[in-house]
Amino acid sequence: SNTVVKNWKQFTPQVCNNGWCDLFAERLQQFLPTSEMWHTQDSRMGTYGHVWILWKGKCYDPETLQGVTSWKQLPWMQRFYKKVGSYPHTSVLD
Repeated sequence: SNTVVKNWKQFTPQVCNNGWCDLFAERLQQFLPTSEMWHTQDSRMGTYGHVWILWKGKCYDPETLQGVTSWKQLPWMQRFYKKVGSYPHTSVLD
């Protein structure tokens, strides 16, 4: 169930990555039409997974607006790895 965030100061990039990363990626992709949208297919963290944008060799999500060169560097992935002990399965969204 989506909750309404009334205090936007509490809507941090990490909070955005916990339920709104797909909406963020869809919006970002509108500004970067040559980008690819990627996602995880792994429920081991008890979440629906993660969605991010790959554009010109860098990965972008709400926590990495500057971009990182590997999806394994995304903070969401690092938290996943720390909890599960391996990285999730990933693929491009068509």
